[in-house]
Amino acid sequence: GLAPHSLRHMKASVNAEAGRPLSDFNSRALLTAMPVESLLIHSRDDREVAPYHAELVAGAGKHVTLEWLDGL
Repeated sequence: GLAPHSLRHMKASVNAEAGRPLSDFNSRALLTAMPVESLLIHSRDDREVAPYHAELVAGAGKHVTLEWLDGL
């Protein structure tokens, strides 16, 4: 995962740009509420975001397709 200082910086940046905390942005909830055809591309060897996060988001509905693009 991200180093603590990097995570703090990212949260502060999102809050500054969006005027809302990072916790307000939940991909699965957004895709569940807006069922539009969506392609989610993720790598199983991503060192920052674990694959199960992509699987959770893909669980928003049949309108979400998860494609694995490993080795990036």
